[in-house]
Amino acid sequence: MSKARTLLPSFIVLLILIASISTTIVILSSSIRSLRTDTQTNLESIQSSLSQLQASQASYSSQIKTLTALVVNSLNATDEYINNITQSVTEAKETIHQDVQT
Repeated sequence: MSKARTLLPSFIVLLILIASISTTIVILSSSIRSLRTDTQTNLESIQSSLSQLQASQASYSSQIKTLTALVVNSLNATDEYINNITQSVTEAKETIHQDVQT
C-alpha cells in the first residue's frame, strides 16, 4: 500500500501534465485555424484591391488615349487655323499690293 500511496501523487501530476499538454494543443490548433482564416481573408482583400487597381489602370490608360487624341486634334486644328490666317494675310497683302500698283 505504501508504494501505491507513493505512486498516486506522481500519477496525479502525470494526469495534470497530460491535461495541460492537451489544453495547449487545443489552444494552438484553434490559433492556427484562426490564423489560416485571417490569412485567407487578407488574401481575398488583397486580390480585390488588386482587381480594383487593374480596373483603374485600364480606365486611366483609356482616358490618356482619349486625352492624347483630343490634344492632337486640337493642335492640328490650331495649325490649320494659323495656316488659314497666314494664307488670308498673304492674299490680303497681294491684293493691297495690286491695288496700290493700279
